[in-house]
Amino acid sequence: MLRDWGAEQKYQHVLKGYNYRLEGIQGAVLRVKLRHLEAWTEARRAAAAHYNELLSGSGVPTPEAMSYARHVYHIYAIRTQQRSDWQQALQAKGIQTGIHYPIPVHLLPAYSTWAIQGGIFPFRAGGRRSAFTTDVRRVKPGAVRGSQ
Repeated sequence: MLRDWGAEQKYQHVLKGYNYRLEGIQGAVLRVKLRHLEAWTEARRAAAAHYNELLSGSGVPTPEAMSYARHVYHIYAIRTQQRSDWQQALQAKGIQTGIHYPIPVHLLPAYSTWAIQGGIFPFRAGGRRSAFTTDVRRVKPGAVRGSQ
């Protein structure tokens, strides 16, 4: 439990843990994979740009890239009140979706000592019911159009 960020089960953190699972063999593999990082990042950025284009005019806000940073699109987060409808439509077109941290981290038992009240992060609380993510590594041209 400690080595999985203190999670008793997925997204149920009961204490503050850590995530230090790198072994020597993993380090060797990652050293080789590091050579490909830039190409993988650019592929995700291109897929995200494609999503942005396909979602334009749909009424669904797309992730905003800040001028002072370079977004690598580890995930492509979408927020819409019709989350279930969008997820079903995307899944039907072969695009995986997910809900990351359905319980906001500040509301988990592991962080109860912080005495943070539920309403202090209203943007995150709203996202709990409307946000989902898509897999930018497997986007296919034309896959999103008409998913509304």
